[in-house]
Amino acid sequence: MLTDLLTMALLTSSLALLPRFPSGSLAVGANRYDSRLHDREHKAVGWKEWFGLKLPPQQFAQMVIERTKKFEMGEYTYSPNTNEIVKGQGTGAGSIFLGRMYDQYSQAPRRQRMAVVDRFLSSMASTPENKIPAAYADARLRVLPIVRDQIDLSIARLMSSRFTQDTQAPSMTALPLVDRLIAGLAFDTPNAIHRLTDKHLEDWSVDAKTALDDAIDNLRTQTRAGGWSQLEDNGWSGDWGDAYASSRMLTPEVIHQLGLADPLVMVPCPEFILVADGNRPDAFEALGAIAEHAAKKGKRQLSMTVYRLKQQRWEIAPLPEGQGKLLRTLQAQATYIAYADQKQLLDDLHSRKNVDVFVASHQLVEDSNGTMQSIGIWTDGVPTMLPHSDLVLLQELDEIHRGVIRRVIVPFTEVQRHIPRQLQVVEGLDPSRYQTRGFPGKDIWQKLEAVAVTLPPKQQ
Repeated sequence: MLTDLLTMALLTSSLALLPRFPSGSLAVGANRYDSRLHDREHKAVGWKEWFGLKLPPQQFAQMVIERTKKFEMGEYTYSPNTNEIVKGQGTGAGSIFLGRMYDQYSQAPRRQRMAVVDRFLSSMASTPENKIPAAYADARLRVLPIVRDQIDLSIARLMSSRFTQDTQAPSMTALPLVDRLIAGLAFDTPNAIHRLTDKHLEDWSVDAKTALDDAIDNLRTQTRAGGWSQLEDNGWSGDWGDAYASSRMLTPEVIHQLGLADPLVMVPCPEFILVADGNRPDAFEALGAIAEHAAKKGKRQLSMTVYRLKQQRWEIAPLPEGQGKLLRTLQAQATYIAYADQKQLLDDLHSRKNVDVFVASHQLVEDSNGTMQSIGIWTDGVPTMLPHSDLVLLQELDEIHRGVIRRVIVPFTEVQRHIPRQLQVVEGLDPSRYQTRGFPGKDIWQKLEAVAVTLPPKQQ
């Protein structure tokens, strides 16, 4: 099977590859997860580990496993490839990703470190305060709306499918909001946000629209006045002392409190909502600056798209030509992270189920104009799940020496135009991927060469 190492070695002679962007972490239990996987730096042992100032990841995992016994959470084992602890198979199976917990544990003062672990585990344990009531009347006042991206639903399906033969996706309650954003429901507890599913609503005998209306009313009740803070970058950030800042997209009147004729809004993380005045010429640049800062502070990414609020209706705000360079970079990074997280879960799933397929990376390259473009690699003879990148590198390798016989870089749209039957959409994945079927023949290859693109040599 062709590896990333080989393909990247072949690429670096002609492409200006960028390093992996910090990906944060993914902390997951039965009811709560973050959408980004652990930082691979955690696998390295540095001087802090040698001097005992930082617990090595494997020792940390074993410590967490021992700590789960305090909360009667079942038997877990450590999976170093995905930096998670895993429990069981089928119904009742689950996993806890350790990246974010490890970060906060390492950064905390020594005497507070165990409390960090206990706080994470208590949010996932089946304790009385975390229990969702059987009757909607008892739960209603603690049901709140959440805003998420469609990628969250796909990630949840992948996570579930690793431990069960059931191919049905988790039926998390989700109603469309705008573009790729969805409005979901959560049961709020002191320790965690528990996502609600259609099964919860069925058991409560309540429909999704009614539950969402109730949840929005609850959110309005806890939205105090004075939650907006003006920032130096000509923007505003909302903070109401909870983890539901992005949910204020569902209460447009809160955004209209700013008195802006053309409010532009971003929700880079669930706990952040950012607003800029669309009538200012620097609005998109201001949003880019504050979104970049928020993304570094946030627990997980949500969306790097800019939305415009028109009265009570949301729409995408396209980036003007020649503006928003930072936002374009942030959007490219967000897609990169989403594909990297998806690849790691798919690789783990395929390993568990003995599926022999290469999940191609979604790499970022820089063109001659300094603009980021994404690229995926398709190699002859290698069954591949291609990401929907800007460009595709197609290559044929020598069977014995694995050297390059020929290769070409073309826009993804040209691949779709010339050989649509050799790309089959993989159902249920977001961001999307395509399963390759065969490889272009000589005639098609010549057509692809006619539309090939050239990228600048690797920058030293």
